[in-house]
Amino acid sequence: MSRLIPGRAPAPGVSPIADRIRERRGARGLTPLDQALLHVPPVAEGWNSLLGAIRTKGSLPGDIRELMILRVAARNHAVFEWIHHEPVGRSEGLTTEQLWAIRDTSCLPPPSLLSSLQAAALAFADHSTVSVRVPVDITSALQQQLKPLAEAHNFDVDDLLVEAAAAVAIYNMVSRFLLSVDVAGLSDDPVPWPVDRIEHQVIIGSDHLHAVTLVTHPDAPWIVFANSLLTNETIAAMVAPLPPAEACTMPILANDIALLISRLVPSGKVKSVIGVSQGAAATLAFAGLHPSLTESIVACDTSPTTPPANVKAWQDRIALAKTEGMPALAGVTADRWFPAPSKCGKGGRPRRTHGHSQAYDRNNDHPRLRTWRGRAHDI
Repeated sequence: MSRLIPGRAPAPGVSPIADRIRERRGARGLTPLDQALLHVPPVAEGWNSLLGAIRTKGSLPGDIRELMILRVAARNHAVFEWIHHEPVGRSEGLTTEQLWAIRDTSCLPPPSLLSSLQAAALAFADHSTVSVRVPVDITSALQQQLKPLAEAHNFDVDDLLVEAAAAVAIYNMVSRFLLSVDVAGLSDDPVPWPVDRIEHQVIIGSDHLHAVTLVTHPDAPWIVFANSLLTNETIAAMVAPLPPAEACTMPILANDIALLISRLVPSGKVKSVIGVSQGAAATLAFAGLHPSLTESIVACDTSPTTPPANVKAWQDRIALAKTEGMPALAGVTADRWFPAPSKCGKGGRPRRTHGHSQAYDRNNDHPRLRTWRGRAHDI
């Protein structure tokens, strides 16, 4: 939620305006943006009508509309806007490579990446957002590219231009509101880079290896992230009811990383293996056993051997999980890892103790592979 204002979420049936917004939102219900706007219900109602018209009642192709909205979000550092429109852009046909170019405001995309209409729309969105005044040649170029669409569907090209200009202007308004009142507490976060996310299950005998590949760009280097314990709830979903007969050692986990690299990385070698806590211990073992498979390693919060105090600490954590449940353990773990003023721990935004998303999933520029071994005694 916003760190500046509380959200307003009237119960269904209490506020007709809130109910109409719920109707447009569907299963999502009231978003943090809606809850911020409902501090002034008439504004929320007008906003709902205006945004609904732009999103669902216009004639622009969906990829053009979403391209312009996403470019506004990238230019204005509007994380909330980007997060909510990237999936829409994908559903309208924008590829990860195109989304990457839209997100990258440091340069223009190569001519072959976007269609002529997409490139003209991007240029228009850039000028309208950054300079407000759009040069005549930029506007004329967009008009020219809209003409075939207008002729094919019997539209008025001027109507399409007005709709495009309105979409850019309105989502500039949206982004400025989002950042000014810190909607969803995201105003300080970087706009995420788009990724192709694929989950992999690799079965080795009775064991399961779970890996996630996050491909951001065809030319990005491959990096392995070896998680610590308790960083992904899917661990619990894959734990066997009884512990395996063999011990789970760091060399076993290191060999798991090597196996995943051989299966998932085309070149069979990665730029770096980065581990934290148990993942870092596995990373150290990996470096000793498979030095030719990586150019470097980064081992965080670990040591070559386990101090006796760690045994007692883990006994206490196991006892807490048994008596108060995993959410309690996740809560104290987050506070230990992220002390104030971090937004993830004490004093920060409400954190999630359930689900599969972590902050580092969306903020790394070139994440390509994360891995852990799902075995009973991991928990």
